Amino acid sequence: MRCHICATLGTLWLCCAASAANPSLGFYIAYSKAAPGLHEVECPDFSAPGYIREKPDFAITRLEDIRVEVYPHQRNPTKLVFRLTPEDAKALAAFAQREGQVRLFLMFGSEPLADYPTIGLGRELLVGLPPWTDPQRLKQQLQPFVLKPDET
Repeated sequence: MRCHICATLGTLWLCCAASAANPSLGFYIAYSKAAPGLHEVECPDFSAPGYIREKPDFAITRLEDIRVEVYPHQRNPTKLVFRLTPEDAKALAAFAQREGQVRLFLMFGSEPLADYPTIGLGRELLVGLPPWTDPQRLKQQLQPFVLKPDET
């Protein structure tokens, strides 16, 4: 079975919003076929739907920074840029090496944010947002993941 990784910031968001808990932020391996224990995630902005587990395969625990950037000549010009902590960046690199070439969905709760091949994942992640997303609201919702100056 061919594996894919889905990194989405949305699937957990919906589940956690309903339970009033903080949503998870993480990468999910996106499998190309349905299997027990997997559920489908489809987003018009993703290259194809994928099937993911209930919990992230790689959870992002902390971020050093989140910023909004605009690239006017791209299909989805508004981007969120996540700067991972050195620890999470190192752990993500090890995870990507261990899993090999898989597809990842980055999700915040139940909300899909991005679709990545594992190639090229680094300390900063560029998340192209669909036009219907409010980047400032999403950035604000993600602030609990950002380290405070006294935590660095």
